[in-house]
Amino acid sequence: KSDFIESGFLEPSRYRRTEPISASSTQVQRAAKMLAEANFPMIHAGSGIVHALAFEELEKIAEILQAPVLTSWGARGALCEKNRLSVPMVYIELNEEMRKKSDLVLTLGSRISETDRWGKVPHWGDPTKQKMIQVDEDDEYLGRNKPVDLAILSDVKTFLNDLYEELKKYTSNMDIDSRKSTMDTFLKIKDKERKKLDEKLE
Repeated sequence: KSDFIESGFLEPSRYRRTEPISASSTQVQRAAKMLAEANFPMIHAGSGIVHALAFEELEKIAEILQAPVLTSWGARGALCEKNRLSVPMVYIELNEEMRKKSDLVLTLGSRISETDRWGKVPHWGDPTKQKMIQVDEDDEYLGRNKPVDLAILSDVKTFLNDLYEELKKYTSNMDIDSRKSTMDTFLKIKDKERKKLDEKLE
């Protein structure tokens, strides 16, 4: 008897691809260089991070870049909200200010849709000045709502692992102090808003 007749189900490898899509080495190298040279890069994480279980990889990339992590609705909590680099969606105005400030956005597993304001001005930076690297395993989402400077068709977990190894070569060249200083300015706003929310909770 066939496997299907015996169980009523087929093994996943019998009806779909089971190996993750990987970015080319050239794409990984280019992405690392762009992120290392950026003044204030930020990460926009979508539900693709959740589906790929790429939580640890996301945190490692955020830390090595000292880049804030903003999320779509589907990726809330993808980075622990106690992490100083996490900017939860509850801080609506702060999210928009940071999206406008960043000169390079690393978008991971997000189509940048309605709750992300479609990636449009004035909620995000001017696409002629704000660069974007977008990583997704669905080719149809790349560059769909916000123009990209580097479109990468890849599983986000696989990509982030490759990117982390490549970024290690740039640690001495990144202006981490400047990024931390900019982040500190935004953190003061975040703390002020948090206090307002806590007062309401009390």
